[in-house]
Amino acid sequence: MQLDKIDLNLLRYLDSLLREQNVTHAANQLGITQPAMSNGLRRLRDLFHDPLLVRTSDGMMPTALAIQLQPRVQSILQSVDEVLHLGQSFEAESSSRVFRIMASDYAEATLIPPLMKKLQAEAPNVILDVMNPSDVSFHDVEKGKVDLVINRFDVLPQSFHQKSVWVDDEQVNAFALPGYKVGVYTGLLKVADNQSQLAAVVGHELAHVIARHGNERVSTQLATSQALALGYQLSGEESPEKVAIFQALGLGAQIGIILPFSRTHESEADLLGQEYMAKAGFDPRESVQLWRNMSANGGSKTPELLSTHPANSTRIEGLQNAMPPNLATYETLVAQNRQAQCY
Repeated sequence: MQLDKIDLNLLRYLDSLLREQNVTHAANQLGITQPAMSNGLRRLRDLFHDPLLVRTSDGMMPTALAIQLQPRVQSILQSVDEVLHLGQSFEAESSSRVFRIMASDYAEATLIPPLMKKLQAEAPNVILDVMNPSDVSFHDVEKGKVDLVINRFDVLPQSFHQKSVWVDDEQVNAFALPGYKVGVYTGLLKVADNQSQLAAVVGHELAHVIARHGNERVSTQLATSQALALGYQLSGEESPEKVAIFQALGLGAQIGIILPFSRTHESEADLLGQEYMAKAGFDPRESVQLWRNMSANGGSKTPELLSTHPANSTRIEGLQNAMPPNLATYETLVAQNRQAQCY
């Protein structure tokens, strides 16, 4: 396949055809004639050596290849759109755009009022068209008739960009994954009493990702295990004494190298997280209160020496020592009325 022979419009045709699964509807969506869309489908079939859409008793259905292509085509078109709009900033104060949002009753009651207040101050001409879930279908979202959907779904179409941010679990915990994805367990709300304490948790987890702690931990564990394995191979014949010695060395490496390394990461994430939350307009003093809540909730009883995490008292002391510059940042934002207002 030669790139110079590909018409970019064919990707737009393919995207519309896979959304609509109907040649006439796809043509109407793009504002072209039905024969032009049929010709585009023929060219696409020749290009990919696949029928892409096949006629069935239930209408036109995508082939296996078409299903694989759909999210990639959407990603390519989105990238092209972003390139074409580079340098074109969104001017909130002068925009009169209408944003269409589908929101559950709960989301509408809790999220929309503070958003409206923010818009009145910073984007007075922007209009929000808020719709109920019963008024919107997945097909409407795929066709771009809705800009944002806020609701709980058991299953979403594969073509939807989606990310889980909440885990319904009683664990008092959170986690971070590559790609700046943070997961929060609902059990954490037992100890995080307000928006700033929750921000301390999210900031901590983001710090792990930004500082690449996961990569460093894997490297340290791998290097340690390889060194012990090599030493074992070079230390002579098998014997009970040799096994006992290397078991002791393994325990020593765990306590003397791996666990302290992990505790260092946790402490670093605490401090970076406090900095991030302050810059985002959250009260950094609440990061200290969070760990006091953790202690009162009955946190880990494992001695710090044998734990991957510092003791709560150690974390509190470190956060208090780092407080002054972060508190100054937060107070500056408060003076400018730019502190976080999530509810």
